[in-house]
Amino acid sequence: MVVPVPVLSVTFAGTTVAPQATPAIVALAPEALPTGAGYEAWKVTATGHGTAVIESTGSPICPPGHVCAQYVVLFRVTLVVP
Repeated sequence: MVVPVPVLSVTFAGTTVAPQATPAIVALAPEALPTGAGYEAWKVTATGHGTAVIESTGSPICPPGHVCAQYVVLFRVTLVVP
């Protein structure tokens, strides 16, 4: 049985590392977004039962020659699939 879970989205203008789920009881697929949307979104679908941790990081997009904030956004969520 495949149960869709709400879409996980990173809503800041920046680049992200593709999220990883451990263990792999959920599938993560990138959502198609309009060019220049300013964020990335991932569809999370349960493929098994148990507890999974999804982790990712992100950082700002810095145009060459401009002052840019230096930070990293850490994302971690725990999903329980009954």
